[in-house]
Amino acid sequence: MKIAIVGTGYVGLPTGVAFAEHGHEVVCIDTDTDRIATLRQGISPIKEPGLSQALLSTIEAGDLSFSDNLKDGIEGAEAVFCAVGTPESETGAANLEFVFKVAEDVGKLISQYTVFVNKSTVPAGTAAAVRDRIAAVTDVEFDVVSNPEFMAEGTALADVRTPSRIVVGTSSPRALEVMREIYDTYIRNGRNFRVMSEESAELTKHLSNGLLATKVSFNNEAATLAEAYGADIEDIRIAMGDDPRIGRDFMYVGPGWGGSCFPKDSRALIWLGQQVGIDLKVMQAADEANDVKMRELSGNVLDYFDGDLKGKKIALWGLAFKKNTDDIRESPAIFTMERLLDAGAKISAYDPLAMENAKTKYSDNKKISFGPRYDVLEDADALVIATDSEVYRIVNMEKLKQKMKAPVIFDGRNMIDYKIATKGGVYYHGNGRPILNPHE
Repeated sequence: MKIAIVGTGYVGLPTGVAFAEHGHEVVCIDTDTDRIATLRQGISPIKEPGLSQALLSTIEAGDLSFSDNLKDGIEGAEAVFCAVGTPESETGAANLEFVFKVAEDVGKLISQYTVFVNKSTVPAGTAAAVRDRIAAVTDVEFDVVSNPEFMAEGTALADVRTPSRIVVGTSSPRALEVMREIYDTYIRNGRNFRVMSEESAELTKHLSNGLLATKVSFNNEAATLAEAYGADIEDIRIAMGDDPRIGRDFMYVGPGWGGSCFPKDSRALIWLGQQVGIDLKVMQAADEANDVKMRELSGNVLDYFDGDLKGKKIALWGLAFKKNTDDIRESPAIFTMERLLDAGAKISAYDPLAMENAKTKYSDNKKISFGPRYDVLEDADALVIATDSEVYRIVNMEKLKQKMKAPVIFDGRNMIDYKIATKGGVYYHGNGRPILNPHE
């Protein structure tokens, strides 16, 4: 089957690569001509494990191609997937202008029966609105399907290769037949294929993200409580996770949740409730708890230095919002860095994937420097660990102490082994753990 995918970002590109791996003829379309030129060379503009190699393989196999021309890209396609952004608007609602623009443009160009598949995260009722917009510009038969993505940045390609579930929202038997053909190899491999209404599919995505964000907020609040009582959240979360009703997945603590999904999707969910007179108190509390947690890591640093960071150099390990990605959008690490800068600090930062994005964003800020992991520790007054990249788990403590002015560590992700920190003679302030102070 020929499939067109509009949008080559964190959703569209991994989806296109995975579909091509399953033997479909896939064309990925984007208005960014430079991006398309880069992709045609087999170079991925985003960092995701395994994506670069898979991109090259599917291009070389002739199953994946790219176009900056919508008309050429969708010609002959039986399904057109919309994978464009739905950023947060001023009201908290998802901004659907890009989705609607793609729908109208596709509607004007189709010449045969086409299934318009919405892969973007959208509120309930969007499929009906998209259907109206396409119907207004074409007499050609078409159907609109909601097929939300359930990918996490850092595991996006793996998630679309082996999905936990495939959710298809449609009331059209004809469209469902097309979707079954697209996902035929997945279904034969035993993947969960869930068929429901368009509205149910749209809500499934938002509610899934809302529940995951709530779980993280609960864990982060638990860490703050544990620290106040001198308990260790790492022991607590493992014991809690032994209960199969709770489980160990998503039980790690951090300096707050960020990225392109949880912040905007939680607020969009709250907005959705407000539209029908429902006050989603649990989701609101999770969002508010995250706002508090986001300030905690930088607050710990400020407290240690009595609120004055002028003349202080802070080494920062982590810029992305999570490991295995270069995405710095709404990153707790970036939020922490900006608060430290506002307090007068100079920052020397390292991240295995996200440094180029950060350098671009802060190219005019002379108070920020970047470098290799241990180099940024040179003459630093403190080290802040804000991202859970695996490289931070292994630390040469002697090398760290030699480079830093003083061995002071604020570990927002509990990456450093507590026993090593205990023996290392460092000031160690983890997240939800007893503080180690060798001077007491």
